[in-house]
Amino acid sequence: MTLQTPWHHEPRKFLTDAQAAKLFLEHGGRCWKCKQKIGPTELARDWSVGHKLALELGGTNDWANLAPECCLCKPLVDAEDHKAAGHNRRAATRHVIPKSMKKKSALAKRPGMKFNWKQGRYVRETD
Repeated sequence: MTLQTPWHHEPRKFLTDAQAAKLFLEHGGRCWKCKQKIGPTELARDWSVGHKLALELGGTNDWANLAPECCLCKPLVDAEDHKAAGHNRRAATRHVIPKSMKKKSALAKRPGMKFNWKQGRYVRETD
């Protein structure tokens, strides 16, 4: 098994139509998130196959991690997953990169410098 990092995840695998139909029937034609009825009829919501635990959060393409997802829940679930993945990447960066390597703000005052309002930038202090 390879080391999983917040920047690398298992590639997405796509289901055939027969596999998607089997998954739909196994879940009783309901969205895994909101439990609303979904399906091909005009009265039911449109759906797609989604991951219960997103790939970018360490999920897999295993059958147990796949489920039907309605068109209303998909954007919400994707937004939550992307937010969590971004947090994980920022946290990993914060704990791996030493302070000496972190970028300083362009607006931060450096020792021996003062802000010159006419020039609109920091200049060396003169005695």
